[in-house]
Amino acid sequence: MDGSAVGSNAAHDQLGRFTAGNTEWRRKQQRIAAKIDELAREYDVTSAVARMLLAQHLDAAEQARNSILRSRHTR
Repeated sequence: MDGSAVGSNAAHDQLGRFTAGNTEWRRKQQRIAAKIDELAREYDVTSAVARMLLAQHLDAAEQARNSILRSRHTR
């Protein structure tokens, strides 16, 4: 696979591999942490694991590109 099929993304090289210093994973973790804080303020979810799972599903739904994937993440 050459880089033309991957598109131009600053976090990838021409072959589509992640480059050094890629912060996409860190950004996802920060989005999930912010979502956990928001859920803790709005809802009474006592289990930390339940809050994390809920935050991960909501983040995945927000980042989904189409409505089918979005609805799957919120089931």
